[in-house]
This record gives sequence, structure tokens and C-alpha cells, in this order.
Amino acid sequence: MNYNKNNKYKHINEVERSYIKFELNRNKSIRSIAKKLDRSPSTIMREIKRNTSLGTYDPIVANIKAKKRHRHKYYFRFLLPNKFDKFTELFKNKYDKKYYGVKATLHEIKKDPNINCPSLRTVYNW
Repeated sequence: MNYNKNNKYKHINEVERSYIKFELNRNKSIRSIAKKLDRSPSTIMREIKRNTSLGTYDPIVANIKAKKRHRHKYYFRFLLPNKFDKFTELFKNKYDKKYYGVKATLHEIKKDPNINCPSLRTVYNW
């Protein structure tokens, strides 16, 4: 099962969302929908899970939600610019990818309770 043979991810578009809704109304399985769209079943399941409102999947609402998430994905990164200044300075000084990885550096800095530390995921996103 070669989904997206060129291995480049592309977002689910409005036409695909409408097709998902149509097939769900016909009680088709996630696997059959995925096969028709040449997508992974987990991609279709994730799409349905993320964009279901009030127990039903609506392609119009799904499209609005997806665009909203896309617009706001970087919004919360640095809401408080001075909140992690001390952490950033320490991280830049201690981090060396040859000897001391991101996770280890974060845990080392977290030992000091006076320093505000972001989550590991946030650090990787920086």
C-alpha cells in the first residue's frame, strides 16, 4: 500500500473532505475511503477525529477548523517574550549536539527551580 508515492505530504483539501462525508454517510469503512483517496487510514481517521463537531463530520466546518489551526500554529510560541529569556541563554550555553542533546540539556536546566522552562516539544519547535 503505497500512499502518496512521492512521500510528500499534502493537506486534505475540500474535495477530499466532501468525499469523506459522502462515504461516511454511505457507511463505508475508513480503509475503503483511504484507499479511494490514496491516503493512509490513520490520516482519514485523524481528519475525522480532529474535525468532528457535535458528533458529525461536516466538510465545511472541517475546512474552517483546519484553516484556523494552520493560521494559529505559531501564535502561542512567544506570547511572553521575556518569560524564557534566562532559559534560552542557559540552553545556548549548555547545548552541544555532539555531547549533550536537547532532552538532556532541558533536564539539566530543569534542575534549577527558579528557571521557567518550556516543554520538550516547545524546545524542539524552537
